[in-house]
Amino acid sequence: PCPRGGTIGTLAYAATAAVIADCTPRIALTTSDRVAALPAASSREGVTWIASDALPPVSAGPSGPPFPAPGQRDLPSPDDIAYLQYTSGSTGMPKGVMITHAQALANLAAIGAAMDLPAGAPGVTWLPHFHDMGLAGGILFALYGGHPLVLMAPQTFLNRPVRWLRALTRHCGVWSGAPNFAYELCHRHIAAGERDGLDLQHWRVAVSGAEPVRRATVDRFAAAFAPVGFDAAALRPFYGLAESVVFVSGTRAGGGPRMVGAPAADGDAAPALAYAACGTAAAGHHIALVNPETLERQSSGATGEIWVTGPSVAGGYWGRAAESEAVFGARIAGEPGTRWLRTGDTGF
Repeated sequence: PCPRGGTIGTLAYAATAAVIADCTPRIALTTSDRVAALPAASSREGVTWIASDALPPVSAGPSGPPFPAPGQRDLPSPDDIAYLQYTSGSTGMPKGVMITHAQALANLAAIGAAMDLPAGAPGVTWLPHFHDMGLAGGILFALYGGHPLVLMAPQTFLNRPVRWLRALTRHCGVWSGAPNFAYELCHRHIAAGERDGLDLQHWRVAVSGAEPVRRATVDRFAAAFAPVGFDAAALRPFYGLAESVVFVSGTRAGGGPRMVGAPAADGDAAPALAYAACGTAAAGHHIALVNPETLERQSSGATGEIWVTGPSVAGGYWGRAAESEAVFGARIAGEPGTRWLRTGDTGF
């Protein structure tokens, strides 16, 4: 079945309901059209749904709980939780990563150092606002760095990938990023005739993250859009995860993606696979490769689980103390002094 336009799908609301059950919020902000489209079950969640576009000016608005009095300010401390970043839940129920103001700011500063943008460089994003790459890597980074940001709905890109590149052309976008599949969609679904009028010479930082960066995709995209000004050196593989706000490591400017071959697994006769190197650790952070069974640090050239430590690493998952200690409080064998984040990802 296909949901009627303007409605909220059952599966989409089920995911929202799971988040509501996990963090028990008091207020949910949305818009008037969405309030009208909410399923009847939403009224049983114990949440006050507020249409922000229908609120009166502060001077004439309501006062008293849950609304603060006009002029009331309650400034947070750096160690207060700024927001919960819910994971995708691909391996289970979504978990809320507790991101403090200090952790968010540390990560945004690290992104800024890695991207090294000129002042006021405009960006373009179509990534979902609830995803860490769209929220922290897009909206919050733009606010932090003082960069104009053009927002596009994800479906707008998915319906016609050329709209992303047209937005970069129209607004002289300097930075924008997406997972590998987006670059593949552009190559496959933007016909030669649609490339007329594109001008990608200003796109100096084309981040590829959130999934493995494939050599074939990099080569095809660069070749397809070089005639309209795209420089292959602009492609910058980044690695990160919500448990460290969004950014863990990235390649620096110049040279483009560096493809490296991973050794085949023990006993595997298959040839080595080519992966894009994801650069160096974020400023002020450290990465270790660890044997997930023995918890020993791996030697250079060996594969291992990626562990991360630094000021961006979150304190844990909301309401999940035991799981938080196991994931965010790991110790390398023989190195008891430092707490590490176990990413569950493999690197070499």
